[in-house]
Amino acid sequence: MENLHAKSKEELIEQIHRLTEDKKIIAQAIDSQTDTFFVFNPETGKAIQWNKAFSTLSGYSHKEIAKLPAPISYYSKDDLNKASKFINEIKNKQTGIIELTLICKDGSKIPTEYNVSAINDPNGTPKYFISIGRDIRDRIKIKKELKKREAFLNSVIDQNPYAMWISDNKGNLLRTNKAYCDLLVLTTENLIENYNILEDKTVKEQGVLDHVKAVFQKGKIAHFNLRYNSKTKKNSKRKNNIGLFLEVTIAPITNSKGKVTNAIVICNNITEQKQVEHKFLESEENLLDAQKMSHLGYWKWDVTTGNCEWNAETYKIFHLDPDEFTPQLDSIMKLSPWPEDNARDQEIIQRAIDKKEQGFFEQRFLRPDGSTGFYSSTFRGIWNDQGELITMVGTILDITEQKKIEQELRKAKEKAEESDTLKTAFLANMSHEIRTPMNGILGFADLLKSPELTSDQQQKYIDIIEQSGNRMLSIIHDLIDISKIETDQVEIIKEKTELNQIMDNLHSFFKPEADKKELELYQSAPLTEEECIIETDKTKLSQILTNLIGNAIKFTSTGQIKFGYTKENDNLLFYVKDTGEGVPFEMQDIIFERFRQADTAPSKVVEGTGLGLPISKAFVEKMGGTIWLESIKGKGSSFYFRLPYIKPKNKVQLPNIKHNFAENMQKDLTVLVAEDDEISFQYLKELLSQANINVLHAPNGVEVIKLCKLHDDINLILMDIKMPILNGLEATEQVKKINAKLPVIAQSAYVSIKDKIKAKEAGCDAYVEKPIDKDDLFSLIEKYTKDKI
Repeated sequence: MENLHAKSKEELIEQIHRLTEDKKIIAQAIDSQTDTFFVFNPETGKAIQWNKAFSTLSGYSHKEIAKLPAPISYYSKDDLNKASKFINEIKNKQTGIIELTLICKDGSKIPTEYNVSAINDPNGTPKYFISIGRDIRDRIKIKKELKKREAFLNSVIDQNPYAMWISDNKGNLLRTNKAYCDLLVLTTENLIENYNILEDKTVKEQGVLDHVKAVFQKGKIAHFNLRYNSKTKKNSKRKNNIGLFLEVTIAPITNSKGKVTNAIVICNNITEQKQVEHKFLESEENLLDAQKMSHLGYWKWDVTTGNCEWNAETYKIFHLDPDEFTPQLDSIMKLSPWPEDNARDQEIIQRAIDKKEQGFFEQRFLRPDGSTGFYSSTFRGIWNDQGELITMVGTILDITEQKKIEQELRKAKEKAEESDTLKTAFLANMSHEIRTPMNGILGFADLLKSPELTSDQQQKYIDIIEQSGNRMLSIIHDLIDISKIETDQVEIIKEKTELNQIMDNLHSFFKPEADKKELELYQSAPLTEEECIIETDKTKLSQILTNLIGNAIKFTSTGQIKFGYTKENDNLLFYVKDTGEGVPFEMQDIIFERFRQADTAPSKVVEGTGLGLPISKAFVEKMGGTIWLESIKGKGSSFYFRLPYIKPKNKVQLPNIKHNFAENMQKDLTVLVAEDDEISFQYLKELLSQANINVLHAPNGVEVIKLCKLHDDINLILMDIKMPILNGLEATEQVKKINAKLPVIAQSAYVSIKDKIKAKEAGCDAYVEKPIDKDDLFSLIEKYTKDKI
């Protein structure tokens, strides 16, 4: 009995251990999700459990979320009312989806979609609510973009003077424009009648149903005429259309796989044209008058003699002078120098003659100025009593504008599809480019935890982490730059620049990388020390050359890289030449476009965002220059850009050589570091401590003010801009009121000119960008505390 009891106890312990492990696994799985996970009390809204994703998205730490009186801390009053109604609705349904705007710790607002499920107690009363949410900002952006595109397409359709409608691939009417409604065929309310062109009685009766089916089944364009011979039913919403003649064109709309998904129908009301033709048979004189009013061309061909006649409108359509052009069969054929078009039209004419019926065709033609026009012609034959064809007569209508609209609609659709494809490829590449260095940073940071590492291994891992961090920073810079370019916020800051020094720096920077690939790296800087000093945006010039040289090394396996500049009158011509693989001819016109890369395949072996060339092009143009490419596939590429050669107005003083401030410190300083991010503070503390600097810490602006009042020995403040309670700019203004002479150096991840101007206006004496360069930081500390050193 005792053994049985012991065994049960052991099994109970094992079950408890297993449950504990299962709980850990579930907790880890929840924490690893990118979607936010949030469990809350349905009565109080108080947080019970959440994952790292929610903390990251909201900006609140684990402790802060636990203390905050949820949900009032995360959502507006309107959203809370909305959520309250939603909770009541799903208590019975057990689950539901709602969109709310998450108010983050820093005050920013993020639109979020939540999938909420209720967990009931044994009595069926909701005990907990589980909320799984995700950031839907990208979805909203995409919806807005789609709405813009839809608005554009709708505008094109609605403003089209020709009656148009769009159907699905089964012939069902989906969309009409105003011109179509005005055509006396349909009203807007008629959409509810489920109109289908394949079921249209007139289409069936007039023998064109096969042409219509060919559009939807085979993707062929159909052209035909329709005449409505019957009145509309009395109670129908369709307007009376008896006697209406329509010239109809149906074109298929296909997806990327060539499958017909929709069709666009363009209807031209040729009722008046038909009436004119009918009157012509009765009276040629009346017909000619009508043609002048309707801009309708007319032609007549005497089959027996070969003589042709045109009316004045026909000459106008072809842009020809009646005194200089004689309309004979051979001269008319030359107006359309496309054999395939002529062969097709001859078949149409012969078929109409054989069947003794009216015919129709469309044709391209060349205007005297070399441009291409389009016309349509409706024709019929006239036979004598013996059944012999003696004359062909027809009308001509200029449809050039109609064709342009059709082409624009097609191009707009193709452009939209291409844009979606390019952005999808770009985002996929960005995901790869960001995750790759993150893998290096996180992976080798984890390896550093091992106590068995040698000093050489530690240094190797640290170097890899630093390289990955620099690569990540480069990607962020590219994304910021392209964002500024997209929103036209690129600013040019001209300063005195020493070209030869830039060339030397670039050569020194890229030489190790070139040596590693066994490439020869040459530079050319022909101007003298005085001549090479110009006024330009030094940072952007260096970035352009860095992008071009970096690309040259990436895509060159053997040979050499040459870069430099030459002076051409009032311009400077910069160049970067390589002996690499070259750029395919078909890519050379688009390689500078945004979201384009010469190779976006998963198998490409070079890293990078693919934004370097678009950024370089935008910078060059902003600086008043031009950039271009000369390349032969397999023989290398040469990139050139030209900028104005502008000499500074004042005499240039070369900068002093930096010395190591940290090593030369002789007297202690006290620096107050205002920083709410603990890791950023620890880095600054370690950096300053190595230079014998005493460090005080303030996690927000309010603490900054308190410490300034308590410590009169503070020599300088490193002020973070974005902090809780009281931000860095507001804190700086109050610090300057306490001690106007106390230096304040802003340190922030905000890097735009506007942000730097705001900091200066608030009273900051200088500005350093994150990630902070220690040499720049120590140089500024030395500058503003030199009387203390």
